[in-house]
Amino acid sequence: MASPVMPLRSGMRGRWRKGMALARATRARCRAAWLVVCLLVASSSYAARARAEEDPESLAAARETEASARRAFQRKNYPEAAEGFAAAFKLAPRANTKFNEAESWRKSGRSEPAADAFEAALAFGGLTASLEDRAREALAGLETKLGRLVVREPVGAVVDVAHAQRRLVPARIHLEPGRHDLTVDFPNGERARRSVTVLAGEVLTLTLEVPTPASPAPSPSSPNDASPDATLLVLGWTSTGLGAGALVAMGALGGLTLSTVSRYDDTGNTDPDLFDEATRYKTATNALLGIGGGLAATGVALLLFAYLGGSEGGDGSPPAGWLEPTVDGVRVRF
Repeated sequence: MASPVMPLRSGMRGRWRKGMALARATRARCRAAWLVVCLLVASSSYAARARAEEDPESLAAARETEASARRAFQRKNYPEAAEGFAAAFKLAPRANTKFNEAESWRKSGRSEPAADAFEAALAFGGLTASLEDRAREALAGLETKLGRLVVREPVGAVVDVAHAQRRLVPARIHLEPGRHDLTVDFPNGERARRSVTVLAGEVLTLTLEVPTPASPAPSPSSPNDASPDATLLVLGWTSTGLGAGALVAMGALGGLTLSTVSRYDDTGNTDPDLFDEATRYKTATNALLGIGGGLAATGVALLLFAYLGGSEGGDGSPPAGWLEPTVDGVRVRF
C-alpha cells in the first residue's frame, strides 16, 4: 500500500512556492508605487521652491507692467503695449507675455519685431495649443515677407542691427529685405561694423571672426638707441686698418732713413749716392706718415659716426654726425 505522505508534502511545497512568488511580486509593486510617489513629491516640492525663489518685487512689477500694457492694447496704442509686454517679459518671462508682445507689434505694423517675438514665444514653450497654432501661423506668414539673419559666432558677442539692439550671439533676427548696417561688439572689447543684405523668405547665416587688437605704434627711437650703420662700420675699420699698416711701414722705412743718413754722415757728407738714397727714404717716410695718419683719422671718425650717429631718427632726419657729399668734398652735419 502506497504511503500518502509524499503527495501531501509535494502539494505543500507547491503552495509555498506560489506564496513566495506572490509575495515577491507584491513587494515589487509596492516599491514601484513608492518610487512614483517620491518622484511626484520631489517634483512638486521643486516647483514650489522655484515659485518661492522668484523675486516677489519682480513679480509684482511684472504684473503691474503687463496690466498697463493690456490697457494700452485696449486703447489700440499698440507700440506702447508692445514695449510694455516686452518689459514685463524681462521681469518675469512667460510665453503668453511674449505672445502678447508679438500681437502688439503685428497690429502696430512692425513685422520684424513681431516675427522675433512670435519665434521667441514658441521657443520659450508653455503656450496653449490654440495660441501655439496662432503663433506658428502668424510667424509663417511674416517670414514669407521678411529675411532672417542668423549670427552663430562668436558666442557672447553683442549685435546691433535695425530694430534688434544688444542681441547676444547666437542670435536670430528678422529683417526687412534690403541692406542693413551691422555692429558687433566682441568679448575681447573690439568692435566691428559691416553691411548685410537679406532677401525675403531667405536665411543669411553669419560666422564672424574675432579681430585681433591693433598693436601699438612703435615709439620713435632716439639716436642713442639706433643700431650702428653697417656701411660706416666697414669703411671705418678698413680705413683704420690701412692707416695702421701705413704707419707700421712708415716706422720701418724711417729706420732705413736714419741708417742711411748715418752712413752718409760717416763719409763726411760727400757720397752723392747715399745722399740720394737717404732723400728717397725720407720722402717715402713722410708720404707714409701722411697717408697712414689720414687713413687712421678717417677710420676713427667713421667709427664714431657709426656708433654715435646710428640710423636716421624717428622723424626721418639725418642722425648726428651725418656725412654728406658736396661739390667741394664731404661735409659733416651735427
